[in-house]
Amino acid sequence: IGSYGSTVYTVNFHKPDIINYDLRQTNNTFEAVPSVSAIYQDNSGLFWLGLIRMGLPFYNAQGKKFVKLTYNKEVNNILNQQINIRYIKEIKSTGAIWITFENSYIVYVFKKQGNTLKYVRQIDITHIDIGIFQSQYKHTENSISFILEDRKGYVWIGTQNGLYVMDNNSEINYVPGTTKRITSISESNDGNIWIASSD
Repeated sequence: IGSYGSTVYTVNFHKPDIINYDLRQTNNTFEAVPSVSAIYQDNSGLFWLGLIRMGLPFYNAQGKKFVKLTYNKEVNNILNQQINIRYIKEIKSTGAIWITFENSYIVYVFKKQGNTLKYVRQIDITHIDIGIFQSQYKHTENSISFILEDRKGYVWIGTQNGLYVMDNNSEINYVPGTTKRITSISESNDGNIWIASSD
Protein backbone atom coordinates (compact mmCIF):
# COMPACT_ATOMS: atom_id res chain seq x y z
CA ILE A 1 0.00 0.00 0.00
CA GLY A 2 1.52 3.31 -1.06
CA SER A 3 0.89 6.50 0.87
CA TYR A 4 1.51 10.22 0.97
CA GLY A 5 4.48 10.58 3.29
CA SER A 6 7.44 8.29 3.84
CA THR A 7 5.89 4.84 4.19
CA VAL A 8 4.77 1.77 2.24
CA TYR A 9 2.68 -0.87 4.03
CA THR A 10 2.01 -4.56 3.48
CA VAL A 11 -1.03 -6.26 5.01
CA ASN A 12 -1.10 -9.98 5.85
CA PHE A 13 -4.75 -11.06 6.20
CA HIS A 14 -3.83 -14.50 7.57
CA LYS A 15 -2.44 -13.19 10.89
CA PRO A 16 -3.59 -10.28 10.55
CA ASP A 17 -0.40 -8.24 10.42
CA ILE A 18 0.69 -4.88 9.02
CA ILE A 19 4.33 -4.30 8.12
CA ASN A 20 5.65 -0.78 7.75
CA TYR A 21 8.52 -0.15 5.30
CA ASP A 22 10.09 3.21 6.08
CA LEU A 23 11.24 5.00 2.93
CA ARG A 24 12.82 8.00 4.64
CA GLN A 25 16.23 6.91 3.42
CA THR A 26 15.17 8.48 0.11
CA ASN A 27 15.70 11.84 1.81
CA ASN A 28 19.43 11.31 1.34
CA THR A 29 18.88 11.05 -2.41
CA PHE A 30 15.96 13.37 -3.10
CA GLU A 31 16.16 15.73 -0.08
CA ALA A 32 12.39 15.48 0.25
CA VAL A 33 9.77 13.20 1.82
CA PRO A 34 8.49 10.78 -0.86
CA SER A 35 4.82 10.21 -1.73
CA VAL A 36 4.02 6.98 -3.54
CA SER A 37 1.65 7.30 -6.52
CA ALA A 38 2.13 3.77 -7.94
CA ILE A 39 3.63 0.50 -6.75
CA TYR A 40 4.32 -2.83 -8.45
CA GLN A 41 6.26 -5.98 -7.51
CA ASP A 42 7.84 -7.74 -10.50
CA ASN A 43 8.64 -11.44 -10.93
CA SER A 44 12.07 -11.00 -9.31
CA GLY A 45 10.48 -9.60 -6.13
CA LEU A 46 11.70 -6.06 -6.76
CA PHE A 47 9.25 -3.24 -6.01
CA TRP A 48 8.88 -0.46 -8.58
CA LEU A 49 7.83 2.74 -6.81
CA GLY A 50 6.36 5.71 -8.59
CA LEU A 51 7.26 8.69 -6.42
CA ILE A 52 5.44 11.95 -7.08
CA ARG A 53 7.85 14.38 -8.76
CA MET A 54 10.80 12.11 -7.88
CA GLY A 55 10.92 9.49 -10.60
CA LEU A 56 11.13 5.71 -10.36
CA PRO A 57 13.27 4.14 -7.62
CA PHE A 58 13.42 0.39 -6.97
CA TYR A 59 13.04 -1.14 -3.52
CA ASN A 60 14.13 -4.53 -2.17
CA ALA A 61 11.66 -5.13 0.67
CA GLN A 62 13.46 -8.25 1.91
CA GLY A 63 16.75 -6.39 2.26
CA LYS A 64 14.96 -3.14 3.17
CA LYS A 65 17.10 -1.12 0.81
CA PHE A 66 16.87 0.68 -2.50
CA VAL A 67 18.38 -0.93 -5.58
CA LYS A 68 20.18 1.32 -8.03
CA LEU A 69 19.41 0.62 -11.68
CA THR A 70 21.20 2.21 -14.61
CA TYR A 71 19.00 4.23 -16.98
CA ASN A 72 19.81 4.93 -20.59
CA LYS A 73 19.35 8.46 -21.95
CA GLU A 74 15.84 7.80 -23.27
CA VAL A 75 14.60 6.57 -19.88
CA ASN A 76 16.06 9.64 -18.14
CA ASN A 77 14.38 11.96 -20.62
CA ILE A 78 10.98 10.32 -20.12
CA LEU A 79 11.16 10.39 -16.32
CA ASN A 80 12.37 14.00 -16.28
CA GLN A 81 9.54 15.16 -18.53
CA GLN A 82 6.75 13.54 -16.48
CA ILE A 83 5.55 14.29 -12.94
CA ASN A 84 3.37 11.52 -11.51
CA ILE A 85 3.51 7.85 -12.47
CA ARG A 86 -0.08 6.58 -12.70
CA TYR A 87 0.34 2.87 -13.38
CA ILE A 88 3.10 0.21 -13.43
CA LYS A 89 2.38 -3.22 -14.91
CA GLU A 90 4.57 -6.14 -15.98
CA ILE A 91 3.30 -7.84 -19.16
CA LYS A 92 4.21 -11.46 -18.49
CA SER A 93 3.82 -12.63 -22.10
CA THR A 94 6.62 -10.27 -23.21
CA GLY A 95 8.53 -9.55 -20.00
CA ALA A 96 8.10 -5.82 -20.59
CA ILE A 97 7.10 -3.23 -18.03
CA TRP A 98 4.32 -0.82 -19.03
CA ILE A 99 4.27 2.56 -17.31
CA THR A 100 1.70 5.33 -17.67
CA PHE A 101 1.69 8.85 -16.27
CA GLU A 102 -1.01 11.08 -14.85
CA ASN A 103 -3.21 12.68 -17.53
CA SER A 104 -1.31 10.90 -20.31
CA TYR A 105 -2.63 8.82 -23.20
CA ILE A 106 0.75 7.15 -23.84
CA VAL A 107 2.03 3.81 -22.53
CA TYR A 108 5.82 3.72 -22.16
CA VAL A 109 7.30 0.25 -22.57
CA PHE A 110 10.53 -0.68 -20.76
CA LYS A 111 12.68 -3.78 -20.28
CA LYS A 112 14.82 -4.55 -17.23
CA GLN A 113 18.01 -6.39 -18.15
CA GLY A 114 20.09 -7.10 -15.07
CA ASN A 115 20.59 -3.74 -13.37
CA THR A 116 19.80 -1.75 -16.51
CA LEU A 117 16.41 -0.29 -17.42
CA LYS A 118 15.97 0.28 -21.14
CA TYR A 119 13.31 2.10 -23.12
CA VAL A 120 11.69 -0.09 -25.80
CA ARG A 121 8.86 1.90 -27.37
CA GLN A 122 5.71 3.85 -26.66
CA ILE A 123 2.06 3.11 -27.42
CA ASP A 124 0.01 6.18 -28.32
CA ILE A 125 -3.71 5.39 -28.12
CA THR A 126 -4.62 8.64 -29.88
CA HIS A 127 -3.66 6.92 -33.16
CA ILE A 128 -6.15 4.08 -32.73
CA ASP A 129 -9.26 4.21 -34.89
CA ILE A 130 -12.49 4.12 -32.87
CA GLY A 131 -14.81 4.06 -35.86
CA ILE A 132 -18.09 5.92 -35.65
CA PHE A 133 -17.16 7.28 -32.22
CA GLN A 134 -14.16 9.17 -33.64
CA SER A 135 -16.00 12.50 -33.95
CA GLN A 136 -17.64 12.27 -30.52
CA TYR A 137 -14.60 11.88 -28.27
CA LYS A 138 -11.33 13.75 -28.05
CA HIS A 139 -8.37 11.39 -27.98
CA THR A 140 -6.18 14.09 -26.45
CA GLU A 141 -8.25 13.88 -23.25
CA ASN A 142 -8.10 10.08 -23.19
CA SER A 143 -5.77 9.31 -20.29
CA ILE A 144 -5.12 5.69 -19.23
CA SER A 145 -6.72 4.51 -15.99
CA PHE A 146 -6.22 0.73 -15.83
CA ILE A 147 -4.25 -2.14 -17.45
CA LEU A 148 -4.92 -5.89 -17.21
CA GLU A 149 -3.25 -8.86 -18.93
CA ASP A 150 -5.57 -11.86 -19.15
CA ARG A 151 -4.63 -15.54 -19.15
CA LYS A 152 -4.53 -15.61 -22.97
CA GLY A 153 -1.95 -12.82 -23.05
CA TYR A 154 -4.39 -10.16 -24.24
CA VAL A 155 -3.79 -6.77 -22.64
CA TRP A 156 -6.86 -4.68 -21.76
CA ILE A 157 -6.35 -0.92 -21.50
CA GLY A 158 -8.94 1.14 -19.65
CA THR A 159 -9.06 4.86 -20.43
CA GLN A 160 -11.13 7.93 -19.69
CA ASN A 161 -13.08 7.36 -22.91
CA GLY A 162 -13.46 3.61 -23.18
CA LEU A 163 -11.68 0.27 -23.47
CA TYR A 164 -8.96 -1.00 -25.80
CA VAL A 165 -7.43 -4.46 -26.15
CA MET A 166 -4.06 -5.60 -27.51
CA ASP A 167 -3.96 -9.08 -29.02
CA ASN A 168 -1.05 -11.53 -29.28
CA ASN A 169 0.09 -9.81 -32.49
CA SER A 170 0.48 -6.49 -30.62
CA GLU A 171 -2.45 -5.02 -32.55
CA ILE A 172 -4.59 -2.67 -30.44
CA ASN A 173 -8.29 -2.23 -31.11
CA TYR A 174 -11.07 -0.19 -29.55
CA VAL A 175 -13.89 -2.19 -27.89
CA PRO A 176 -17.13 -0.78 -29.36
CA GLY A 177 -19.72 0.59 -26.95
CA THR A 178 -17.27 1.35 -24.13
CA THR A 179 -17.37 5.14 -24.21
CA LYS A 180 -17.29 5.83 -20.46
CA ARG A 181 -14.35 6.15 -18.09
CA ILE A 182 -13.03 2.68 -17.19
CA THR A 183 -12.33 2.48 -13.45
CA SER A 184 -11.36 -1.21 -13.09
CA ILE A 185 -10.86 -4.43 -15.09
CA SER A 186 -10.83 -7.99 -13.75
CA GLU A 187 -10.78 -11.53 -15.14
CA SER A 188 -13.04 -14.15 -13.56
CA ASN A 189 -12.11 -17.80 -13.01
CA ASP A 190 -14.02 -18.80 -16.15
CA GLY A 191 -12.03 -16.35 -18.29
CA ASN A 192 -14.66 -13.62 -18.65
CA ILE A 193 -13.47 -10.01 -18.51
CA TRP A 194 -15.40 -7.74 -16.14
CA ILE A 195 -15.31 -4.01 -16.72
CA ALA A 196 -16.26 -1.28 -14.23
CA SER A 197 -17.04 2.18 -15.53
CA SER A 198 -17.93 5.57 -14.10
CA ASP A 199 -21.48 5.47 -15.51
